[in-house]
Amino acid sequence: MRADIREGVRRYVNDDIKPNFAALARQYNCDYRTVKAAYEAARHPQPERRRKRKSVFRINRKPIVSSIEPVSQN
Repeated sequence: MRADIREGVRRYVNDDIKPNFAALARQYNCDYRTVKAAYEAARHPQPERRRKRKSVFRINRKPIVSSIEPVSQN
């Protein structure tokens, strides 16, 4: 998303004013839905999610465990 749109919308969010999306869209030469998306994103920021990966040990557990087990001596 464009930084200039985010900056323009941030003023409305800080003042708790709902902007006229069509007027802002004409001002920034973009679609009103782009301005609305920037407004909603500024109002309700989403926390960044950390991607959970499977452990390499869990994927290769059987070969690792079998190599660690002691060999029975008879």
